[in-house]
Amino acid sequence: MLANKEQPAARAGLYGALPSRRLSDDPTQIATQPPSPREAPRVVVANARCLRCGHALAGLTTPVCPECGCPFEFGDPATFATDEFLSQGASGLRNPPGWILIPLTMAAGLAVVTLHSAVVLDQMLTSLLYVLLIGPTLALWAIRTVYALVISARSSIRIPLTRRERLRWLGPPLFIVICGALGWSGAARGLRWIIDEPLLRAEAARILAAPPPTGVLTADRRIGTLTIWQTKVSAGRVHFTTTQSDFLNNVELVYTPPGATPPPQATPLSGPWSWMMWHY
Repeated sequence: MLANKEQPAARAGLYGALPSRRLSDDPTQIATQPPSPREAPRVVVANARCLRCGHALAGLTTPVCPECGCPFEFGDPATFATDEFLSQGASGLRNPPGWILIPLTMAAGLAVVTLHSAVVLDQMLTSLLYVLLIGPTLALWAIRTVYALVISARSSIRIPLTRRERLRWLGPPLFIVICGALGWSGAARGLRWIIDEPLLRAEAARILAAPPPTGVLTADRRIGTLTIWQTKVSAGRVHFTTTQSDFLNNVELVYTPPGATPPPQATPLSGPWSWMMWHY
């Protein structure tokens, strides 16, 4: 009996005092002491995630997200999220368009600029691109934006968008708006002509100084942004037949130097230049 009474004391002497446990007033109950101040608390929820970027927070010893630096408080569910909480807003504004819709938007914007920078619109090509690329891209953006706004409005999540998310939401639409303004206002055509006109004028002067023996030069050449497949000297004028067309006929740029008469069916372009349709 004496040996049995001394056994707990022996254990205490063997292992030392246990700081994490103390005897309460009720000898049948064992209470747990609070953790040492040197021991940092941890997030209890196993699937805790950052409210801003969704980074996993479980097991951290400092209340700051290591991914984006967003602060939170241990044990306060209002300052961090769970997988279920974040999934409520996964289709909202926190989920901007991905790398499929963005390249489509870039292609659509460049298509608008290219189509409307020509002297004459290619009716067939313009219709195809607007039906198959430009129109569907704009429709997808509208549907995607409205859907994200509705989901975000219905969700209780109110998390500020990051700079990258704002860029992915605003960048591509702004790009296509700028391209549309350049194309539909005629600015793209004017900018293209500023590049091509000096080069065409220099080529016209060279040809007038040394005309081809037959009066016609048939060869694909690149002058500025234009592809010229035939050059002809007629009545003191230089006719550049381009690959631009209205689907049926090619565009012919006509340079009329001082003293020559422009063709009557030509449409004035700028200065000594005019254009007309080349018929087969």
